Amino acid sequence: MKDYSNYIIITIASAICLLFTSCRQEQVASMNQLAKDLFCFKEGSEWTYYDIVSQDTVRMMVTKHTASKYGGGKEPNGKNYDFAESVKLEINVKNSSQSISTNTRLVGAIGTDNMLGQLSNVATPVVNSFSVENFALKCDNNNNFTPSAVYHSNYVVNGVTYSDVYEFNININATTYYVAKHVGFIKCVASGSDLVLIDKNVLQ
Repeated sequence: MKDYSNYIIITIASAICLLFTSCRQEQVASMNQLAKDLFCFKEGSEWTYYDIVSQDTVRMMVTKHTASKYGGGKEPNGKNYDFAESVKLEINVKNSSQSISTNTRLVGAIGTDNMLGQLSNVATPVVNSFSVENFALKCDNNNNFTPSAVYHSNYVVNGVTYSDVYEFNININATTYYVAKHVGFIKCVASGSDLVLIDKNVLQ
């Protein structure tokens, strides 16, 4: 009888453990929402820019949007997560003489300061020497960027006023990017080019 009682206790304990394991909420390292609003767009999104310096027209379009989860692991503070969120955008940028394929990737990165919404290889409309300029940055859950950004509640480009605009000055390639929420790049000033947005079809 004693052995039978032990068997019942073990069975109940195992069932409880299984129940809690199966009902545990999945922990996902999500991307920062501001990062998504600025840089994450669906397939079919398209922007047209006019280069004031070269008087050329540049088109940038999202040809593929892939959302996924990857991995699983532990934050430096010891908290476990099952998956991190990831989005990859395949992008085509073309002007009168070149057509270049590149990509933008956004990931929900884990860091000691909970830096969520890491972006790497952010494709821009700036075409230079048969390549597309890219830049990388992070946005924490307080919406602070690294490298830092200047916030403009309103910013006018080509006679159009945009709200919630972030200005990024990237020293590596001496380029200034102006990015509006739910719109994307609205102006890019680089060596030998000054692109302004003149038309768009944005899908988020």
